Amino acid sequence: MRRLFVLAALILALATPSFAGIALVTTATCFNNNTASSCTTGEANTTGANTLVAIAGGYDASVKTGASVTDSLGNTWVSKNEYAQSARNICIWIAENATVGAAQTFTLMPAATTYMGLSVLAYSGAKLSGVFDQQNGATNGASVNQDPGSVTPGENNEVIVTGMIFPAGTFDSIDDGFTRRAESGGLVAVAGADKVQTTAGAENPRWHLVSAETASLAIVTLKAQASVTHRALMLMGIGE
Repeated sequence: MRRLFVLAALILALATPSFAGIALVTTATCFNNNTASSCTTGEANTTGANTLVAIAGGYDASVKTGASVTDSLGNTWVSKNEYAQSARNICIWIAENATVGAAQTFTLMPAATTYMGLSVLAYSGAKLSGVFDQQNGATNGASVNQDPGSVTPGENNEVIVTGMIFPAGTFDSIDDGFTRRAESGGLVAVAGADKVQTTAGAENPRWHLVSAETASLAIVTLKAQASVTHRALMLMGIGE
């Protein structure tokens, strides 16, 4: 009977996933003020990450159609929706189950030479396959308050990543528990912010600018990687 109990406990543990949690490992940025066809970040130590998120922005040039995001380790990047208005284009690119390393660089090449910016966020603990979940975005008129639109993750423990392209030097803050992680610099800046949820719920973070400006914004949600718990060993009195 005891053996059956232990076996049942083991099966339950194996069938019940736990989540170590998605965490930011590092960031990288670059910009170019309309003097070259691309920009490349400095070297970033992305060791430990498994998903890369690139927030690409360009002035009056697509950063999706006819554009590319690449990196020095040859990952495959997939673009999500592009949002553009008043010549400000933004698009989020994702590389899942990524190859990472101690001196990784990232390159943005828009569809044409332009003012551009790139902010890359590297995460550990993300799902290795099918990491992308939800997306939204907005093209907003001149205002000190800028929202990307609401998203509701389909699972608990997801990370929500949002980006904005806007005039450099006008960022003030971001609300709703989000943290700004990176900003490209340059005359047209591209910033990235994130929040890791515990329980899935709607999010529409508000960016604040110091002056009324037009902006384009994007937001995505990414799933966490499940891992097997030690519950069975604990029930058997093994381990802590």
